[in-house]
Order: sequence, then C-alpha cells, then structure tokens
Amino acid sequence: MTYWDAIGRAIAALEPLDEANRIADFLNRSGLSATVSTDPDSDLYAVLVPKDEEYASVGFMETYRKHKAEMKNEENEYRSHVLSPSPDIVPSEEKFRYETNSSVAFMLAGAVIFVMAVVHFFFILRRAVPGVVADCIPELIFGSVFLVFGMSSQQKVKMLRSAIMEETAFNDRIVNWCTTTYSAEHIDKVIEAAGHDADLPEAEMASLRRTLLKDYILREYDITDNAYLDYLVDLVYKKLYFPNTVSASV
Repeated sequence: MTYWDAIGRAIAALEPLDEANRIADFLNRSGLSATVSTDPDSDLYAVLVPKDEEYASVGFMETYRKHKAEMKNEENEYRSHVLSPSPDIVPSEEKFRYETNSSVAFMLAGAVIFVMAVVHFFFILRRAVPGVVADCIPELIFGSVFLVFGMSSQQKVKMLRSAIMEETAFNDRIVNWCTTTYSAEHIDKVIEAAGHDADLPEAEMASLRRTLLKDYILREYDITDNAYLDYLVDLVYKKLYFPNTVSASV
C-alpha cells in the first residue's frame, strides 16, 4: 500500500513546488481539503486530496488547467499587441569589424588583380610580352570575382550598420524609460518592502535589484532573448547605481 493510500488521500496532481502550491490553493478555495507533500519517487511534489474528494478534484483540475491555458493565451496576445518588440539581435561589433575588413581586403585584391590583368592584356596586344589574349581571361575573371565578393561584403556592412543603429536606439529608449520611471532608491525600497534586510551583502542585493529591473522591463517590452535582456538590465543597473562612470550607450 502506498503512503497516500495509507493516510486515505489521493493524488490530484504532480508538479514542481510552486505550481503544486498554486494548485493546492486553488482546490482549497474551491472547497476541497488539499495538501502538498513530497513524492519519494521523483523530484516533483504531490497535491493530495481526501479519497472521497478525488472525483471532485478531477473536475476542478480540468477547470484549473483550462483557466491556466486561457491566461497563457491572453498573456501571449498582450505581448504581441501591446508590448514593444525588441529588434533582432545584431551580431557583435567584432563581426561588424570583420565584415568591414573582409570587404576592404576583397575590393583591394580584386582591383589589383583586375588592373594587372588589363596591363597584361595591353602588353600582349603590343607584343611587349609573349602570350595570347586568352591568357588574360582567367586573370580578369579572378579579379572580377574578388570585386564581386567585396561589393557583396559592403552590402552586409551597410545592413549591419543599420541594424546596430536600430538596436542602439532601442537600448537607449529602454534605459531612458527605466531610469526616468524608477530611481535607485525606489528599487531598494521595493526590495525592502518585500521582506529583505536592508543590510544584505552587496552581491545578494545586486542580484535582487537586477531581478526586479528585469521584471519591470518585461512589463513594457517583449524581449525573448535572455542574454539580450541581461545586457539591457546591466545597462540600466549601471546607469542607476554608477551614473558617473558608465553611459547608457556603452
């Protein structure tokens, strides 16, 4: 006989702790007697109800999951229609510099080869060097290919430059909004109001501040890339707590 059967209870759900607590709270508000207990066979937590309430809990769980799905759909719709979307993440400036250098190298190499092929062509016409005109064709093609690659890289550089400018403008908009809406004092008071000691170690306090800033940003902007979100939080954090050393555009 399982532990649950021995105490006359049945499992209504198996979930992580936070979700198990939410389900138990929902079932209790619905008139059942739900409790949360560890499951010895897994890392999940069991939401338990009395055996005579097992059938009723099935119906309530269907209602809970349906409501949760509706809330998720509403959240997705809100994010897609109300929150400001972030731009596509731009490749690093290192890649921008690489593309720029590659473009210049291809253009220079192509131009040199092309000019040498043309000079070779005229030397052959004037019989200044031995050979036939057909010998210049591979050189002309080779130089043309390098020039085409160079011009193609130039187009990439222009697109990257435009994308970087768009991302920089978006970064500045978020930083300006966040730092004018919330002050460093406000952030710390909210953390203290949540029950945290004002004398926390600096590292722990910084972590709580960043978490709160992340929540504030996500309320207003639809940012799905966690690395980009952390980068924005870092910009805002430095602007709030180290305003004299770091600019928002860094």
